[in-house]
Amino acid sequence: GVGVRVGAGAAPARAGQEGDAGAAAEAGGDASSSEKFEQGMAEYAELKSQLTAHTCVAGAAVSAYFFLVWSTEAALGAALGAAGSYFYLKLLLEEVDGLPLDYVPYVTLPMERIRKKLPPEKTFSLSEREPNEYLKAKMVVQGPTKQALKSRMLIPVGLAAAASAVNALASAPLDDEVLPRAAVLLGFLSFKAALVVQLWNQLKVMLVPKFDVDAFLKKYEE
Repeated sequence: GVGVRVGAGAAPARAGQEGDAGAAAEAGGDASSSEKFEQGMAEYAELKSQLTAHTCVAGAAVSAYFFLVWSTEAALGAALGAAGSYFYLKLLLEEVDGLPLDYVPYVTLPMERIRKKLPPEKTFSLSEREPNEYLKAKMVVQGPTKQALKSRMLIPVGLAAAASAVNALASAPLDDEVLPRAAVLLGFLSFKAALVVQLWNQLKVMLVPKFDVDAFLKKYEE
């Protein structure tokens, strides 16, 4: 009778210990996930800061260069374009901030070298998951179209309109514009220079002949 009672008492104790161990493991997993999430958000915040800073530096460099080799008007045009570039980038980053964590784009850039290493069920966009070829082609068209209709696209349109209006009011010929449209355009492309720098820093490892795709993808699977 004593053995039975002892065994009966030990069973709940073991169950309680197993439950505590399971809870501890679950808490550890949650803590690890939370730590990774916070680390990812910190890296994202640093990325935004770098893009903004590089855009400002690129705009200032273009304006200074045009001032030295072109004209004061060209430098002003580049500065105007760079200001538009800064606000364009800010709107773009705000749009990214508003995306849900499970967001999947309509289309993505071709990444055939990486895709060959992945199983067929691994996809990067909604268009890849669509079995109907007609609907897939429709998505491929809708994706860029929706991006073209974003409010931030009014900034380059406004810059072009402003430059054209200034030159029209001054009755300036195309070869001697008061506010050179080419300078405005190049100033606006400052954010592109910042993006190219960031992309190069992230993807230059892929140009190495012994680049390990599996190791590169592992950090996105954790």
